[in-house]
Amino acid sequence: ALCERLDNTVQIRTLSKAYGLAGLRVGYAIAAPEWIQKADQIRIQFASGSLTAFLVDTVLSHPTFSKELMSSTLEWRTRLEQELVSCDATVLPSATNFVGIRYKSAEDALSRQQELLKEGIAVHRPPHAAMQSLLRVTVGPQALDPVVIKVLTR
Repeated sequence: ALCERLDNTVQIRTLSKAYGLAGLRVGYAIAAPEWIQKADQIRIQFASGSLTAFLVDTVLSHPTFSKELMSSTLEWRTRLEQELVSCDATVLPSATNFVGIRYKSAEDALSRQQELLKEGIAVHRPPHAAMQSLLRVTVGPQALDPVVIKVLTR
């Protein structure tokens, strides 16, 4: 661990995306014992319930789960990017579990977002004024649904 080489370092790891636990907001820290003892003084304020502990234990007990999840996410992302690019969409480079699409205007992005929402499909449109011409689509089989692709690329 890095903290063994640099005693003033805390390594933090989230279990959000690579372990499919984003909604739980859990992770862990690796640090020198004195740092952990200090963190333990306030940890109770951030304690997780027994269901969260069970889920964390479950995913950590299956070492291939994370690799399989990341692999399938990369496959879905590649397929979504290819589909969008083949329809002349402006797809931003991504190393994450979502694809960003740039539209000509904020209004264009908003109308597509609203159209998808009417179909029960939520896509994210960043709130910052400079980014409102973008839509962020989480990858997965649902993102490749013909209805979604049609609205994203019309």
